[in-house]
This record gives sequence, C-alpha cells and structure tokens, in this order.
Amino acid sequence: MKRDIQMPLARGQYSPQAHTQLPEGTYEEEYGREGFFGPATHIYHKHPPTGWTRVEGPLRPRAFYLDTLAHDMPGDRVPFAHNSSCGMWMWSLRESMPYLWRNADGDELLFLHEGKGALMSELGRLDVGEGDYVVIPRGIAYQLRVDEPMTMLVIQATNHRYTLPDKGMMGNHAVFDPAVLGTPELEGCAATANADGEYEIRVYRGETISRVFYPFDPCDVAGWKGDTTVVRLNWRDIRPLMSHRYHVPPSAHTTFMGDGFVVCTFVPRPFESDPDALKVPFYHRNIDYDEFIFYHQGNFFSRDNIRTGMAILHPVGVHHGPHPKALAKQADNAGKMTDEVAVMVDTREALQVADMPDRCEFRDYVNSWKG
Repeated sequence: MKRDIQMPLARGQYSPQAHTQLPEGTYEEEYGREGFFGPATHIYHKHPPTGWTRVEGPLRPRAFYLDTLAHDMPGDRVPFAHNSSCGMWMWSLRESMPYLWRNADGDELLFLHEGKGALMSELGRLDVGEGDYVVIPRGIAYQLRVDEPMTMLVIQATNHRYTLPDKGMMGNHAVFDPAVLGTPELEGCAATANADGEYEIRVYRGETISRVFYPFDPCDVAGWKGDTTVVRLNWRDIRPLMSHRYHVPPSAHTTFMGDGFVVCTFVPRPFESDPDALKVPFYHRNIDYDEFIFYHQGNFFSRDNIRTGMAILHPVGVHHGPHPKALAKQADNAGKMTDEVAVMVDTREALQVADMPDRCEFRDYVNSWKG
C-alpha cells in the first residue's frame, strides 16, 4: 500500500493533528469525502456547527422508534427506508414462520436485536440469537424457527452481494478473525409445513411475492460444497480498531460492504486516554453518504434522549456531532469504556424514508442540540 506524501494547506488557528489539541474555544469539524476514506479538511469553528435555531425542509436529523414500528405489525416485514442500492425493514416474529422466504432481489443481512431460534435453509441449520448478524445470499430459501420472540433489522444489498472490507496493513485477522464466522450444519435441518401439509416458498422480487409449493421439505439437504453460504457473526466477536491518542473515524468500524453502502458496528471500546485527544465523535456534515444508526444496547454517550430500539438518520448536507452535554463532559471519559452497541449504514444514494406514524418518530430530535 503506497501513498504520495501530502502537505495540506493551513490558515489561522488550527491543530497540527486531527482530533487532538484543538485551539482553545474552537469546535473541530471534519469536512471529509468518500465517507472519511478520501481527502479531508479540518475546520475550526468558533461556534458548534449544530447550533442552529431551527431547520426547515426535508434535510433534517431524524430519530425513529423502530422497535415500536416492528412490534406494531408482528410477522410482517415493515419497510422504513430504501434506495436503489439497499432496502431496510424491521421484522418482529413472535412465532415460527409457516413458510420459507427467498429474496431474489439481493443478499439479506439480518441483525437480531432480540430473540433466539434457528434458521433452516437449503444449506442447513444455523442457530441464531441476540446480537447476531446473519448474511443470507440472494436466492437462498430459509425459514426462522422462533424459540424466543425475535426483533430484527433487515438490510438488503439490492442486486449485489455482501463482501468484507479490506483490512489493509492490519491483516486478515484484525477486527474479527474469519474463524469466528458461523456456518450452517446439516444435522437438525428441517423446515415446517403449513397447515395444509405443504411446504411454501415465498419469492420476493421487485416488491412482488410469488409462491411456490412443494409436497416435500425443500431443506432436505444431503450435502453441499462451495464458497457461498449463510454466515453468522455476533457483535461480541468484533474487536474494534482503536487508539488511545486519536479518535478513529466511523469508517474504521466497517463490518460489511455492499454496492453503494457500508455496514459498520460500534461496540464497547476504551475511550481515548490522551488528555489532548477528542473523546466524542467529531462534527461532520456527511458530504457523500446518508448516515443511519440503529441502537441495539447500552448507554449512547454522545446522544440525548436515545434508547435501545431507536434509530437516527443524518442526511447529506446537514451537520451533526455530539450533543452539548456529551461535549462538555468528554474529559470525564478518560480511562473509561464506551457502553454502546449500534449498527450504522452509510449509503451513497439518499435514503427514502417511509411515512412514519407519529408514535414511531421522535420529531423533536432536530432540536436536541440546543443545549
């Protein structure tokens, strides 16, 4: 990996190193391109970039109660955001599926927010539970058996497949060792017939559903070989990149990649211990990507009024960053650990959000930076 030496220009008051030794009385913003992978300029403001009196129009920070959205419609996938690269649903299952599901539009990534059970597929049985990511390749039929009621975030990689990020000079075993990935076993794999004794596969394609019925179990797997399969990863097996002297950008926490979006995972990690280092997320304005974050568990140190099961959306063009109380108390974090687990989806194309019932959106979120 080679890179030309870059000598950035500098004017006025600035820090010689990003996210450290901020000039007194300033607020650092990272004006970064390509989701922090590309060129960047650090701007040192005299006032917080989120210090607005109001925001008018569709480009505003939003917050949603996605667990409420899912629980209101048990058994159904409830769509809430999409673009041409990805789609996102919430899904609540209180009992096992009476049919198999096959997505013909793209790979699916399930994140189990709550619950426990097993996924039966044409590739075998895979036990799943709270905190698991499950990658299901496009076209594979599966059925979820529910042992404890499940609530899931579903992220579709439309017309594409999920891949892992290049870990560069950190090596293949950084962040998570591929050996921790779980794959299906043939033992115990059996789908369940419907009330008529038939095995139904619902095939999803272009927002339509076709139904295929069999007199036998489509998961009657005798064997298979190859390198395309269902894969499981639990957030507890992710060991994040970190630095005690530098606040690493969100892109360092990338877990999966789609075409036109990335999925990142925030897991507990030590706060930066260097007294000069920033200990909260830096201000930025999402120049190239919409940013969606689903909060799974823990104490979300940089956000007010956010609980587990909620999600936030920060669109391109409007700043966001730590809330005033988190910024004021950042020095208290030195030597401690973060206590949050969250899934972030950054999309290059703007996300179109479905109409939300009032009870499923925290509409005053845009005002939460007012102190």
